[in-house]
Amino acid sequence: MKNSASRGIITVGLAIFIVIALVVVAAGAYLVHQHFVASAAVSATSTSSGTEASSTPSISVPAPPDVGSVVVTGADTGKPVYLHPGARFLLQLGDTINWSNIEVADPAILSPVVNIPVIKGAQGVYGAQQKGTTTLSATGSAICVDGQPCPQFMLLFRVVIVVD
Repeated sequence: MKNSASRGIITVGLAIFIVIALVVVAAGAYLVHQHFVASAAVSATSTSSGTEASSTPSISVPAPPDVGSVVVTGADTGKPVYLHPGARFLLQLGDTINWSNIEVADPAILSPVVNIPVIKGAQGVYGAQQKGTTTLSATGSAICVDGQPCPQFMLLFRVVIVVD
């Protein structure tokens, strides 16, 4: 009888663990979905009148004149980005995910531009140095608050940069 009762407790404990794990995975999937939906909505913000509209209120801050108008977002992952030598772009993956390990495979082709302030949600300005092909990648994880449950997931952002 005692052996049967302990099996029941283990089975119930396992079931509770599985339910909690599924909730954490679902929460992580929801956050990932929300991030990419927001990125896509912000990157496609033109209206029929030709003026730009934004899904979130923001303060209008003009970009530094040497950055150019190319903005690479999460919606561009897996796509090639074409630049000419000397061109620059703003990497703007957003601020709803903790982006880290931002790496350029060949810094002789593409490198970060230093001492340029960027807007909230941007990870930096990058400049094309010379002709060639390289990749820019970053990993993203949940932004967690101490003492709160935190979904455990990793996102991989990667674009191919073609400088010609």
